[in-house]
Amino acid sequence: MTDDDGTSVRVICGSFWGKTGPVEGVAADPRYLDVWVPPGKRKSLPVETSGHAFAYVFAGGGTFRDASEPGVSARSRWDPW
Repeated sequence: MTDDDGTSVRVICGSFWGKTGPVEGVAADPRYLDVWVPPGKRKSLPVETSGHAFAYVFAGGGTFRDASEPGVSARSRWDPW
Protein backbone atom coordinates (compact mmCIF):
# COMPACT_ATOMS: atom_id res chain seq x y z
CA MET A 1 0.00 0.00 0.00
CA THR A 2 1.27 3.47 -0.75
CA ASP A 3 0.14 6.62 1.07
CA ASP A 4 -0.27 10.04 -0.59
CA ASP A 5 3.21 11.13 0.55
CA GLY A 6 4.90 8.12 -1.06
CA THR A 7 5.27 6.06 2.12
CA SER A 8 4.76 2.39 1.36
CA VAL A 9 3.72 -0.27 3.85
CA ARG A 10 3.67 -4.04 3.43
CA VAL A 11 1.68 -5.81 6.11
CA ILE A 12 3.46 -9.03 7.07
CA CYS A 13 1.36 -9.98 10.09
CA GLY A 14 -1.68 -8.35 11.66
CA SER A 15 -3.71 -5.49 10.20
CA PHE A 16 -2.86 -1.92 9.21
CA TRP A 17 -4.57 0.72 7.03
CA GLY A 18 -7.45 -1.71 6.48
CA LYS A 19 -5.27 -4.51 5.11
CA THR A 20 -4.39 -7.84 6.74
CA GLY A 21 -1.08 -9.59 6.22
CA PRO A 22 -0.66 -13.20 5.08
CA VAL A 23 0.67 -14.51 8.43
CA GLU A 24 -2.16 -15.53 10.75
CA GLY A 25 -2.72 -17.57 13.88
CA VAL A 26 0.04 -16.04 16.02
CA ALA A 27 -1.02 -16.21 19.67
CA ALA A 28 0.32 -12.80 20.70
CA ASP A 29 -1.55 -10.91 17.92
CA PRO A 30 1.53 -9.03 16.66
CA ARG A 31 1.66 -6.46 13.87
CA TYR A 32 4.73 -6.71 11.62
CA LEU A 33 5.09 -4.00 9.00
CA ASP A 34 7.69 -3.33 6.34
CA VAL A 35 7.67 0.47 6.01
CA TRP A 36 9.53 2.63 3.50
CA VAL A 37 9.46 6.42 3.91
CA PRO A 38 10.76 8.56 1.03
CA PRO A 39 13.94 10.56 1.76
CA GLY A 40 13.20 13.94 3.32
CA LYS A 41 9.67 12.95 4.38
CA ARG A 42 8.23 12.55 7.87
CA LYS A 43 5.75 9.87 8.77
CA SER A 44 3.84 9.16 11.95
CA LEU A 45 2.56 5.63 12.51
CA PRO A 46 0.42 5.14 15.62
CA VAL A 47 1.08 2.45 18.22
CA GLU A 48 -1.67 1.54 20.67
CA THR A 49 -0.88 2.58 24.23
CA SER A 50 -1.29 -1.06 25.27
CA GLY A 51 1.29 -2.20 22.71
CA HIS A 52 5.03 -2.12 22.23
CA ALA A 53 6.98 -1.27 19.09
CA PHE A 54 10.47 -1.52 17.75
CA ALA A 55 12.06 -0.36 14.53
CA TYR A 56 14.94 -1.86 12.62
CA VAL A 57 16.38 0.75 10.26
CA PHE A 58 18.04 -0.88 7.26
CA ALA A 59 19.13 2.31 5.51
CA GLY A 60 19.00 5.99 6.30
CA GLY A 61 17.90 7.08 9.75
CA GLY A 62 14.96 8.18 11.78
CA THR A 63 13.75 9.58 15.05
CA PHE A 64 11.03 8.10 17.18
CA ARG A 65 8.91 10.24 19.49
CA ASP A 66 8.54 9.06 23.10
CA ALA A 67 10.92 6.18 22.44
CA SER A 68 13.63 4.79 24.67
CA GLU A 69 17.23 5.04 23.51
CA PRO A 70 18.61 2.12 21.50
CA GLY A 71 20.40 -0.28 23.76
CA VAL A 72 21.97 -3.65 24.12
CA SER A 73 19.76 -6.48 25.29
CA ALA A 74 20.50 -8.04 28.67
CA ARG A 75 21.34 -11.34 27.01
CA SER A 76 23.99 -9.87 24.71
CA ARG A 77 25.65 -8.08 27.64
CA TRP A 78 26.08 -11.38 29.49
CA ASP A 79 28.43 -13.66 27.66
CA PRO A 80 29.66 -16.63 29.69
CA TRP A 81 32.23 -17.57 27.03
